[in-house]
Amino acid sequence: MTPQTPTPHSLAALFAGARDLRERPLISMHVIMAMRLCVICTRTDQDPVAALEQRFRSGLAARRFRVLVIAIDQAWPERFMISRPCCAHLTPDEAMIADLAATAAYGDRSAFDTVARDMLSAEARDQLHIRFSAFLRALNAPEKP
Repeated sequence: MTPQTPTPHSLAALFAGARDLRERPLISMHVIMAMRLCVICTRTDQDPVAALEQRFRSGLAARRFRVLVIAIDQAWPERFMISRPCCAHLTPDEAMIADLAATAAYGDRSAFDTVARDMLSAEARDQLHIRFSAFLRALNAPEKP
């Protein structure tokens, strides 16, 4: 019997091998690296907003990203696993967030729900989609002087 190939958004696919951050869309890479930055800041008792503001070149995007990270933390059913900042490999949690970031950036709500359906409630998916959308709007908006 031949093993079935996991579908791209199934839980089996998340554990099917190493996921490389460098193979992801640019927005996914930015989101994952910014999440890792938030973890470093939190562990060193620093507010991550200043570092995020420098990374995104936008105070509004930094603040909305911080709200997104808090929403992810509240919605996640267990402790969120994250790789070291220098690591190109994604944890299964990071891989899902990378997929959510990409589907939100492409405006594909159906794919967004498909990615997280097995792990998050409809209410949690709604909240995360709202937060991702708000962050992406701020990231793409010109900064006011």
